[in-house]
Amino acid sequence: MMAKTPMMLASAMRLLVGRLASPTRTLAPRSCALQHHVRLLSCTTRTHKLAGLWQNWINNVWNRLDEGRLRLVGPERLVTEWTLRMGGRALLQGQHDSGYWVADYNTLPWLQDTNQGIKPRGSVKLLEVDFNNIEGIKDTGMQHFGLKGLNNLTFVGLRNCDEVTDIGIKYLENLPALTRVDLAGTAVTGAGVASLLRNRDDAFTVAVHAMPDLPSDPRIQNEVESVD
Repeated sequence: MMAKTPMMLASAMRLLVGRLASPTRTLAPRSCALQHHVRLLSCTTRTHKLAGLWQNWINNVWNRLDEGRLRLVGPERLVTEWTLRMGGRALLQGQHDSGYWVADYNTLPWLQDTNQGIKPRGSVKLLEVDFNNIEGIKDTGMQHFGLKGLNNLTFVGLRNCDEVTDIGIKYLENLPALTRVDLAGTAVTGAGVASLLRNRDDAFTVAVHAMPDLPSDPRIQNEVESVD
């Protein structure tokens, strides 16, 4: 249907121009075709608007911080669940392993307990989260990183999350173990990066892409190639 849209527009324009050039000329039966094209275009536009509104509503719901869930599972498990629900992936470390990546929400090992309202057993450390090329990550969702208890999180990847701004990355500033952040393709500014770097040691690194007004700092990796 979408591939025919330019042809529909061209046909509709030709009919309208013809009507304007000859006011007394009747368009039947071609007027039916014009009305059909206009209806199709109107329907397509409404469908796109509804789909956009629905997706925006879903993203807003999923970005909210669930206080009840936080009380049940704790901050590291909550941020892991939010990461996977948004389409990202997380590096976890259990009591008896060296670490493993997880990207499927339904494979989280504590769901069997929490689905019954039981606090999860054992401990899990959240080491890294990666939202590379994930749409819908908003500043409201970034509040998850402001939770107390994220003491093992070393890396946050936000590459091409273009709705994340200086407001959102403020929540990263107090993560005690954080050493790397990828902000390439976000809406963060040089002022936001400068604030993030404040009180961080020389080993801390931030990746950005062609960002203006950056402070002169060796910890900033300013890419000039594509961020794809």
